[in-house]
Amino acid sequence: MVSVNSLLALLATLISLIGIAPLWPYLDRTPQLVLPLALVAGLIFDRRREYPLSSRWATLISLVCVAVYAARISRTTLVEPVVNILALLLAVRLLTEKSGRNYLQIFVLAIFTLAGSTLLSLSIGFFVYLVLQVIMVTVGLVLLSFHTVDPQLVLARPQVKKVLGAALILPAASLLSMFFFFAILPRTEHPLWNFLNPGATSAAGF
Repeated sequence: MVSVNSLLALLATLISLIGIAPLWPYLDRTPQLVLPLALVAGLIFDRRREYPLSSRWATLISLVCVAVYAARISRTTLVEPVVNILALLLAVRLLTEKSGRNYLQIFVLAIFTLAGSTLLSLSIGFFVYLVLQVIMVTVGLVLLSFHTVDPQLVLARPQVKKVLGAALILPAASLLSMFFFFAILPRTEHPLWNFLNPGATSAAGF
């Protein structure tokens, strides 16, 4: 028997790890130290169902983190403070009790941190991280639909395999469709949707 809540907690940790992995070398020292601790401590808290960090303290810490790094934002320095804020907010959310809404916040923050890494470094490895994160987030959303109905739901292993198999169909079909349409759609030097808002043309002559 497998608990849906345990599966979601594990998926949330993996999704967060994928989101921060390419960004970690560019973070400040504090987020670099806090994030690994938050990932490990979050798993321990989820297993024990005990969360020392209450929602009130989590909100206060989040506001302090935002205030500290927002003060560093300037015309020349924008990306670094923002990605550090995202990383710290993700770390705080991993340490708190996880409801359906909190899981969604973890997914969104992890996606934003992965997207933020492209502002600092653009490599082919991003595509691998993106595919893995899309697959895991899709599976997480399917499991979250069960969690919303019954947070204490427990599934047998054959049922888990069926649910995961059905959930994996969605990202697999999306990726295959993406490659298919990329190959068959025409590529033009002109914007494809210009016919919706054609530019004005001038006429010369008498």
